[in-house]
Amino acid sequence: MEIVLLVATIVFLANRLWRHWKYRVYRIGPRVQVLEVAKKPQAEESARILLVDVRSHGYYDSGAARIRGSIRLEPNNLSQEVTTLPKNKDIYLYCT
Repeated sequence: MEIVLLVATIVFLANRLWRHWKYRVYRIGPRVQVLEVAKKPQAEESARILLVDVRSHGYYDSGAARIRGSIRLEPNNLSQEVTTLPKNKDIYLYCT
C-alpha cells in the first residue's frame, strides 16, 4: 500500500512540475478586473492603452460586437502579431 501511495505522489508531483514548466510563459501578464479596464478609456489614460480582442474563430465573426477602440488579433498568430504592437502602451487582451 505504501508503494502505491509513493508512486501516486511522485506521479502527481511530476505532473505539476511539467504543467508549471509548460505554461510558464503565460504567467508573465497579470489579470486585471473588468471594472478597472472599463474606466480607462474614459479617463485621460485612454491614449496610453490598447485593447486587443483575441477571440478565436468560433466566437468571433465580422459582425460581432467589440469594445469600442479595440483591435482584433488572431489568437493562433498571437506570438507573431504581438511583435507589431506598440511598446509605449499598456496592452489589455480580452476574449469571451
